Amino acid sequence: MGQLKHGHSGVRKKGSREWLIKASPTYISWEGMRRRVTPVHTQHRYYVGVKVCERWNSFENFLNDMGERPPGKSLDRIDRKKDYEPGNCRWATQSEQNLNRRKLPPRRKKQ
Repeated sequence: MGQLKHGHSGVRKKGSREWLIKASPTYISWEGMRRRVTPVHTQHRYYVGVKVCERWNSFENFLNDMGERPPGKSLDRIDRKKDYEPGNCRWATQSEQNLNRRKLPPRRKKQ
């Protein structure tokens, strides 16, 4: 199957996270969502047990469901206990996301 061209992914310097041609804000949000559910990040208290729905493994499906990322907004899960999936995500401002933040108990000191 040929590679899909959506014009959002940009170009990275080989072996680097540095962008030669910057990706679209929507693509960067999609990539960040996927990175947050990797084993390294799921150890963080906010992402324990969180997954991305299978449909959103494709950027094209994510773009069709969410549309372009509006300026000044980023991806937010409406219900923090649920996964990244259609119907549970929105584009939100930082202040909207702060209102949706769950309160975590303080970390215990290691002895």
